[in-house]
Amino acid sequence: TSLSAAEREGIVPRNVAKLVQTKASKVTRKALTTDQARTLIAKSSADPLHSRWTAALLTGARQGEVLGLQWDRVDLEAGTMDISWQIQAMPYKHGCKGGNDKPTCGRKAAGHCPNKALDIPSGYEYEHITGAKCLVRPKSSAGLRKIPMPPMLVDALRKRRRESIATPNPYGFVWTDSAGNPIDPRDDLDAWKAALAKYDLPVLPIHSARHTTATLLMELGVDVTIIQAIMGHSQATTTQGYQHADLSMARKALDDLGSSLAQ
Repeated sequence: TSLSAAEREGIVPRNVAKLVQTKASKVTRKALTTDQARTLIAKSSADPLHSRWTAALLTGARQGEVLGLQWDRVDLEAGTMDISWQIQAMPYKHGCKGGNDKPTCGRKAAGHCPNKALDIPSGYEYEHITGAKCLVRPKSSAGLRKIPMPPMLVDALRKRRRESIATPNPYGFVWTDSAGNPIDPRDDLDAWKAALAKYDLPVLPIHSARHTTATLLMELGVDVTIIQAIMGHSQATTTQGYQHADLSMARKALDDLGSSLAQ
């Protein structure tokens, strides 16, 4: 990208990176089976994060999208979830004289600078929460989506709301730590792996929950454009399909998934 920009601006005569021959890498996407996903949901019913795992498996939302979900974007009566923000730790920059290039604070890492500040790109849409954590918009417009929730997930979230009402929650997040702050992704990953190990399931990365949703929807014969709309994929060749996916079709797809895992 840098060389392409330099070529356009006449700084270099050609983009030599275009001469490099590359091979497409094969990515193995691991997922839980239907029986394994059903086991996790059924056996974790008494766990504090049961609704969190249920949301991951029944919506296919990314980790940052789930952890960044707030109650004001959850409509339990209509059975919908608005995934228009995700939680993300933003980088810091030196706030001392000299900035990142020649910091005068004596600290190499910007995060250790006494006058550190968040390094937010110009025009970037965000909402600061606490520390380095911010709510940010998804990378593409396909990520901005409202998805229906299967009854199983609605029930799990109703239970979550009842059980968490006494917990401090200054930012209104659905899932929080004991202080009411958004759950740290590393703690979330540790809890996910612990849950899988507890129920003798394959210990897979947290992103495997997203792959599980897509895989199970495909196994149910759901149309690929509906799956893409639910998942918020952003491939250019299917963008139009995302934009015109019918909410009722997406609801039926996720309801079928919920029924499959409830058996």
